[in-house]
Amino acid sequence: MPRPPYILDARTSDDVYADALRLAKVYLPQWAGFWPAGSPQYFATDDPGLVVLKLLAQLHSTLGTQLNRAPDKHFLTFLDFFGVELRGPQAARVPLTFTLADGSGPVEIPPNTQVASEADANLLFETTRPLVALPARLVAGYMLAPAADTYSEVTSLVGSPDTGAPVATPLAHVLSLGSATLFQQSTPVEELSITLQGVNLFQADFARWTDGAGTPLRPRFSPERYDTLTASFTSFSQTTASQVGGQTSFWISVRPSEDVRIRSADAEILPQISNISATVRSPRLQAEATYTNGTAVDLTKGGYPFGQMPAVEDAFYIASTDVFSRVGAAISLDFEATSISPPTPVRLAWESWDDGWQPLDVLDGTDALTHSGRVSFTCPPMSLATINGRTSRWMRARIASGGYGLPGGIVVVKSAQYVVDDLIGPYVTDKGEVLDILQEHDLNFGYEYQPPSYVPPYVASLRLRYELTERPELALTRNGFTDAPLELLPYQPVPEQESAWYLGFAPEDFLAHVRGRTLSLLVLLPTTRSGTDVPPAASAAAPTWSAFDGSTWRALKVQDGTNVFTTTGIVKLEIPSWMTSSPAFGQVLAWLRLSAPEDDPTRLPPLQGIVPNPVDAVNGVLWTHEVLGSGTGGPGVTLEFPRKPVLEGQTVQVFEQTPIAPQTVPGGQPLAAVAGPRTWVTWTEVSSFSFSSATDRHYLLDHASGMLTFGDGVRGMAPPPGENNIQASQYRSGGGLGGNQPALTLTQLQRARPEIDSVTNVLPSRGGTGADTLDALRTLGPRRLKARDRAVSAGDFATLALTSSQRVARATAYAELDGRLFVAVVPREPADLQPTVSSDLVEEVGEYLRARAPFVVADTLDVVGPEYVPIDVFVRAVLEPGEQEALIRERMTALLALFFAPLGGPGHEAGWDFGATVHAADVAQALEAVPGVMVIDGVTLAGGLASLPLVRAWLPTVGTVTLEVNHGG
Repeated sequence: MPRPPYILDARTSDDVYADALRLAKVYLPQWAGFWPAGSPQYFATDDPGLVVLKLLAQLHSTLGTQLNRAPDKHFLTFLDFFGVELRGPQAARVPLTFTLADGSGPVEIPPNTQVASEADANLLFETTRPLVALPARLVAGYMLAPAADTYSEVTSLVGSPDTGAPVATPLAHVLSLGSATLFQQSTPVEELSITLQGVNLFQADFARWTDGAGTPLRPRFSPERYDTLTASFTSFSQTTASQVGGQTSFWISVRPSEDVRIRSADAEILPQISNISATVRSPRLQAEATYTNGTAVDLTKGGYPFGQMPAVEDAFYIASTDVFSRVGAAISLDFEATSISPPTPVRLAWESWDDGWQPLDVLDGTDALTHSGRVSFTCPPMSLATINGRTSRWMRARIASGGYGLPGGIVVVKSAQYVVDDLIGPYVTDKGEVLDILQEHDLNFGYEYQPPSYVPPYVASLRLRYELTERPELALTRNGFTDAPLELLPYQPVPEQESAWYLGFAPEDFLAHVRGRTLSLLVLLPTTRSGTDVPPAASAAAPTWSAFDGSTWRALKVQDGTNVFTTTGIVKLEIPSWMTSSPAFGQVLAWLRLSAPEDDPTRLPPLQGIVPNPVDAVNGVLWTHEVLGSGTGGPGVTLEFPRKPVLEGQTVQVFEQTPIAPQTVPGGQPLAAVAGPRTWVTWTEVSSFSFSSATDRHYLLDHASGMLTFGDGVRGMAPPPGENNIQASQYRSGGGLGGNQPALTLTQLQRARPEIDSVTNVLPSRGGTGADTLDALRTLGPRRLKARDRAVSAGDFATLALTSSQRVARATAYAELDGRLFVAVVPREPADLQPTVSSDLVEEVGEYLRARAPFVVADTLDVVGPEYVPIDVFVRAVLEPGEQEALIRERMTALLALFFAPLGGPGHEAGWDFGATVHAADVAQALEAVPGVMVIDGVTLAGGLASLPLVRAWLPTVGTVTLEVNHGG
């Protein structure tokens, strides 16, 4: 707030003239009688007396103005005497990042390379130091958190700031079992059971099951035991093979429950597996085809497996590509057959096809299909064969001997001899003649025709089943991004103990051109810090940069420009020649790692972006060896810089003879000083000549106007005479508010180079300010004089924080019980209702304060932003007719948001400073301006308070507005 002026006489020239006329009317009534009545400012040019009075009034006003300004002039002179001067403009600063063209090698970018704004070619930024831009193409970024068993894919951080929090994804821990025999099921099985044996086998560790396509499976677990776990699935089927770990098979995978984390700290309770077995039980299946010799038999409707007239070597063929592929399975054929009693014994030969018919050892519970029952056997290898035009896997039952009946035909009943005996009696011995006659005429009374007598087996239905128990052919684990065969532990924590950021670079150019060089990275950190964001203690260990050498991670040499990751800055890494590419996160890249310190393995800096090839740039142009003028040897030498304003850091030199200090001859008297050779001597800028002696090479500089003033030979040395013997060996011109440019707008390289593809500022340029005004000097000057550029008390720290930069509008300092000192500042951003400090302002203010604080305090000093405290307001009001309560509440909230703006708003133009008190009466007065409100009946603050003091780094902001409408009555 500006200091109120000292007013000795507040009258204007018109006021003095009117007073003179009133006195004339009293002391010179005859003269005044000629003036018209009722005209207090009457004036006539033909009246010499009135002209004299008018001139007297004008002279009085002029003298009064000078006298009124005299106290202020003396006050400013007093401040100037003690060196409390107007601060010059400041230049905006920003890192510029260079992107090389494809195929380019390392490119040297010299200091003072100029880049212009795309909107204004005259707005120039210059790099402040050299840079070797390297073809380091950052293509991937990850954050690994072993303690939480999660990772985050943060490739969005590459090349640009990303203010969003990384999304944590649980690390993969998967046990995959592969087997075509067990898990390739074209028809849903009745039950699939998987049994694990080992230790620490609990359901939560094996909760999520999927097939090879990722389809979830719902297991039914056996009663939980420590050493055995069985998961059973019904109606399981899988017809498509998939790949796991580069191997193709039919897979089932299992993962822990979502809330289970696999961490090194839990190593003793992680599951261990010594054996795995799986059992498949199929449902009752139909055969693909059945044949009687070459004739198809549809057993879904019932049929004769050997036909209706079975004969030896007739065969019953059964086909099933699926069932008969289960080598080693217990296969059962369930026959529903009609019970029969064959007239003769039957033996069936059961055979399977494997490059020929092979004997099949079966347990026949049907007694050669003479009744219902089961035929069971262990499935041997069966190859595909084409039988009766159908390709499948085949088995058959062949009638090896015996049969199911006799064919019809003539059969011998009795011979002729027995017939003759029946006719002539058995006691007649001479029958030969009769037998000869019958035989001669082919008469034989012992034959007769017998019809067919078959009893063929009839099968009403046939169902195939199998049950297979064996160890899966493949057992693979995936932990994180690594696939490996199962040995003992299905789930293993990642080997790293500390959380870490991983940055992956395209390996070809990186390994060819970056190894053996220094890589610069712009590390973007959160740009704001509030009073609640306490940075880590200075004694805390820093995160570690490292690279992979082919077998282990090794630490890198680092130049850290981030103040241990508390502010955005440039980090320079010396990339060693032993670095190599390596697989990580499923990609083979050249990886750099930034890991948390061992003593705090979860504390990682909150990166918001990583950009290669940055270099600091400033809004200004560097000029060198410019002649400013000539010295006269006398007082009053005033020169002017040709380009204005002049930023801090200039070097002014005078060409003069270098004095040689007096020397003493051993054992004798000192010799007189003599003049040395002429050379350029650097002089020193001071804020005042008040404490300069005649031999001090001091000068004053008004940075805004560029005016350079030397001493008079009494207070400050006068420059010696000479022609053009005063020069600015280097200075930078520019700065001001115009240098504060948005991100991605500084893109015009003034001298194009084919090997450079682009240049830009990924961050907005900040820090540009204009020169101090006299009002600012009047306000802050006494505080600066009291502090005397040294920070001792809390008030001194607050004053010096305001002095450090024109960007600081408010400041306060307070100490915590642990001895740490906090300086809270509010940046000068009037358009922002809740200004927050940027990391570059924190760095600027902190560096300024530490240079002026006792060393015991400097190490514990932290610069933070304000902590905005929501102020809840309860309002009782009478509204104008027709006004809606909800709309009025919105208007009140919007007005209070402006009212509580720290740099001033409606109803409180002065703004809010640290340590102020919010009064309900002030809030009520502000709310009276809300349209639609007739009367404010009362206002209370949170908890019914009439006032609320702000302590520490608190500043007010609008909270919840509760409106109670008084309808009268």
